[in-house]
Amino acid sequence: MNGVIHELNRAAAAWWEWTLTSTAQGTLLLLIVGAILVAGKSLRSSLRYGLLLVVLLKFAVPPVFGVAYGFSDLLARAFTNEPAPLLNSDLRVTVESTPVSATPSPAVAPASFVPQAPVLSTKAWLLLLEAAGAAIIVFLIARQCLVARTLVWNGAVAEETLQERFHAMARSLKLRRTPRLCLSEAAGAPQSGGILRPFIILPAWAATMPEDELDILLAHELAHVRRMDALVNGLQAAAQALLWWNPAIWWLNRRIREER
Repeated sequence: MNGVIHELNRAAAAWWEWTLTSTAQGTLLLLIVGAILVAGKSLRSSLRYGLLLVVLLKFAVPPVFGVAYGFSDLLARAFTNEPAPLLNSDLRVTVESTPVSATPSPAVAPASFVPQAPVLSTKAWLLLLEAAGAAIIVFLIARQCLVARTLVWNGAVAEETLQERFHAMARSLKLRRTPRLCLSEAAGAPQSGGILRPFIILPAWAATMPEDELDILLAHELAHVRRMDALVNGLQAAAQALLWWNPAIWWLNRRIREER
């Protein structure tokens, strides 16, 4: 148990050093991009969206400038014992001799050594708090994904006319893989998702919409699939889980959703 606490303290020290550097660099880049967005209000939405994604990636990756090592080096330092520095052989040691009394001194009983049990450092407690918050957010995200997949599994297959219109629109958008289309009574609004197996869920009432409005709805959801928004959502969710305590991440994710 003592070894586990010791290694956790060392890992927490490496995590703390990485967190401070990465957060400082990400926040600096966010301020720069924020100033650009404020000054250039006429910028295209796609350009603003791309700049915000660059900031998100900066928060998600280890520090790349301003430090001489990355996170992998920090972990290597934390979990490996560095050799102690060697003494300089050129040092000269002077020994002074003192006369020894012929009368023996009374024997002194050696003090008993009681090893102290290691305790968790403050950084280790912060790391455990970080892990607990990340676990909660991952659980909530996984539950949302499971709900969406359940709608797909239990959803009804769209009628042939709607399927033909859907596949024709997917071909016009030059999608490499046509997502699965299903109708669900339990869906409150249209939604798309899936990275390896994309899908689009439409509420059951969408089948009764006028054709021109239905085309707009299908094009909107297919655009999400073509732009791989599910992958970006996954990156946002990962950053949100790892840096849930950072208000800059919450603001950044909200702005990304607005620009999208």
